[in-house]
Amino acid sequence: MAEMFNRFVPVIGLSAVLAALSHAQEPITQLPVTNLLSAAQEPKKEIVDPKQPLVDPKTPKVDPKTPKVDPKTPPPTTNPPIVDLLAEGGNGTTADPSRTGQSITYAPNMYGDAFGGGRTRFNVFLGSLQAQSRVIDNTLSDVPSSPNRPLSVNYGPGAGNGIVVVGNATQAKMLGLSTTPGVKTYQLASYPNASPQFTSVENYKAIQTRILAQQVQNGGGKATFAITDNAAYHSAADGIFNKLYGPGSTAFVSQGSKVVYTTPVLNEGASFSPGVADIFYKYDAYSQIDVATPASGGVVGRTKISEENNPLPRDRIIFGYDFFNNTRLTTDGFNVQRFSPGFETTFLDQQASIQVQLPFAATLNPVSATDGGVSNRDTVFGNMFVTLKGLFYSSQTFHAATGLGLALPTSPDTVLKLPGGGGDLLRIKNESLDVVPFLAGIYTPNSRFFWQNWLSMSFDTTGSPVLANLDGNGLRPIGRLRDQSVMALDTQIGYWLIVPGTGEGFVRGLTPFLELHYNSTVTNSPVVQSGGFGIASSDNRYDELNLSTGLAMYLENNLLVSTSLVVPLKSGPDKFFDYQLGFRVSWFFGATAANPSALQYGR
Repeated sequence: MAEMFNRFVPVIGLSAVLAALSHAQEPITQLPVTNLLSAAQEPKKEIVDPKQPLVDPKTPKVDPKTPKVDPKTPPPTTNPPIVDLLAEGGNGTTADPSRTGQSITYAPNMYGDAFGGGRTRFNVFLGSLQAQSRVIDNTLSDVPSSPNRPLSVNYGPGAGNGIVVVGNATQAKMLGLSTTPGVKTYQLASYPNASPQFTSVENYKAIQTRILAQQVQNGGGKATFAITDNAAYHSAADGIFNKLYGPGSTAFVSQGSKVVYTTPVLNEGASFSPGVADIFYKYDAYSQIDVATPASGGVVGRTKISEENNPLPRDRIIFGYDFFNNTRLTTDGFNVQRFSPGFETTFLDQQASIQVQLPFAATLNPVSATDGGVSNRDTVFGNMFVTLKGLFYSSQTFHAATGLGLALPTSPDTVLKLPGGGGDLLRIKNESLDVVPFLAGIYTPNSRFFWQNWLSMSFDTTGSPVLANLDGNGLRPIGRLRDQSVMALDTQIGYWLIVPGTGEGFVRGLTPFLELHYNSTVTNSPVVQSGGFGIASSDNRYDELNLSTGLAMYLENNLLVSTSLVVPLKSGPDKFFDYQLGFRVSWFFGATAANPSALQYGR
């Protein structure tokens, strides 16, 4: 009997343990406990009232609709969301995101910098100016000291009979410039104060040999030789041209610039005698008028793909305002106030987005006249800009995106009108479609530091038709004007003083930021030319470098506000404005608004 008891005790003990484990997950129902001693002393059975419940009334009732729990299913575990971790941490505890290894991607949008708004220089050929002077020459009779060098002659001040300028004013009349049609001459008192007065293309020996041959063979005659441009004569011609036609330029014409030396009859006993030198400098005259280039954003300016953007796709409403001081829309500078509303919405589980910006500005009127007869300020709608963006790499600390931007030709045409409310002299139809591929990345090693970078290229894929009134009989096409291809590099760095999600009150996040922007043309602007008209970009090649500095703030839980000052770091043709000042607002909605302060990717 004892042997059987010893065999079954382990089995009974193991069964009891398994039973206890199997019922550990089930609710325990307490039964009434009977006093065994009382039962032993009172052999009579206790009569139980059938109306009384067998369960202790203090035991909670079990709802029959409650599903039964499988004893094999482990109890659920709950992890606090990242926002809770952030709200509890940030002070060196284990809840600090920088210590937990969570991918917290805090970064404001890139503020941006560029105005663009390139100028197109409209050159109108007005005819040729010829600077002509005559002088009694003694120097060509001299024996050359340097016979194999070009001949440089200085007659001294007061020599000769001055400059005669001959001009053609047919097209000048179309432009409303004050002049008399036909040929008109202007007499100057003397030669310009030039030293030398002319320099030959040929060497001295060749010129004298030709003069001597004329004297020997013909007893006198003319010898002609070409000369190079002369700064003093060129300046004198420019002064007369500006007096005639206003701002413009002149170009030296080598084929019409020469000296005609008339040799006298050869005197007996002398090899040479003084002759007459007629000096001719020929210059083509152009009137220059600058108008805005539609493909470069026109009078509203260019929208860069990095402007008010972030490598991370987000759901948001966008609004931006910028004041540009002294843009290059005119030679004297022109102030522009630009507004840029828009939106961005995500798809593919927040891995991609589409962004639309609709800029407009209080700016220069795109319709102008040669006599200034049109108002020079207007409210103008710019080129709509659409960005398609998608993440292609995500980790705990780095995210990279790529995509394509499209600048759609929605801004008005550029028009130059004839004076007095006449017809169009020039029209550049805005049909350029700019395509802007890009790469962007953002690095966030912890909850405070951020660094984002953008690389983009802009290509004018279609160009804009140019129509000109060449002869006063109406517009006709003369070609297509394409904008230069532009490369842009943008970088932003910052450090959150108040990490978004940890602040209290109205301001939930605060960071200063610094940005550097480099914009450079990689192709030349083509020239459109027909007859006496020529169209070319005034900003053919440039390397623009701008610095942006500002503050970004998270307000409440779904509003990001940035303000910045942008200053150019270069001058001359590489500077497009004196300074830029403005602000940006992003109001997050949808999936982004549900957790704006801690976006996790790479899941």
